[in-house]
Amino acid sequence: MRFYELAYLVSSNVENPDSIYQKINQLIEQKGGKVDKVNPSDNVSLAHPIRKEDKAILASLTFYIEPDKLKGVKDELRSLSSSSNTKESNSPILRFLIIKREPIKKEVKTISTKPTKEKLLDKEEPKKISRKAKKVELTEVNQKIEEILKGQNES
Repeated sequence: MRFYELAYLVSSNVENPDSIYQKINQLIEQKGGKVDKVNPSDNVSLAHPIRKEDKAILASLTFYIEPDKLKGVKDELRSLSSSSNTKESNSPILRFLIIKREPIKKEVKTISTKPTKEKLLDKEEPKKISRKAKKVELTEVNQKIEEILKGQNES
């Protein structure tokens, strides 16, 4: 099954647009498709009149269907719109468009090889090397000086 999106304009003169939405959903399911998501409809102003109408209801949905059964869906939608020959048709669908889409992945898990800030904070801090000299007693310093001086005198 392939993933498709259907966008269509419903006449603003339709009294019950929900019945049109249900009819289209049933049509797709009758042809062996599965409706994935129905997007909320919206009233829109048209850039140019379609069948003497300046406003319409824009609706869209995504669905899965076999490519060979898609032709049947298109034919049924054409019969619902029946706009090919008559400009003053009373059909509820003004225009429709079906496009092939890539399915949207709902959840994506990423595995990072770089350590995150939290992981770095959890590790123990490395021990700091102290470069400060140890305190030495004065007597030890005097002994070292005498040893050095003796070594220089003997040579």
